[in-house]
Amino acid sequence: MGEDKPFDFSDISTKEDLQKKIKHKDAPRAHSKRSNPHHDHVPSDTMDLLIETINESDLGWKADVCKLQKHHHLYQSSCDEKMVLLDAESESELYAFGDHPDFANVLSEAQKF
Repeated sequence: MGEDKPFDFSDISTKEDLQKKIKHKDAPRAHSKRSNPHHDHVPSDTMDLLIETINESDLGWKADVCKLQKHHHLYQSSCDEKMVLLDAESESELYAFGDHPDFANVLSEAQKF
């Protein structure tokens, strides 16, 4: 690698001059056809062995046991439960700031600290 030269500011008097001098490279964008390994996952005996090996090793992290086949002895029944998502767009749950019925109580509790 070549030596870094100090930046010469003597010929810069405007923002435009600075922008001309600095060459900015945009980061390449990810293409829209990239895959998502989480969604592409297909349970298999090979994947079960890999997940079990990772989880038995001391790697500092664990692989997702919900990716195991359902008949695997380490598969957890909690993996079959559906996630409940909040319906934040329900009009009955939306309040403007300060309009919630419990706002005064929460505010007074927060101001104690």
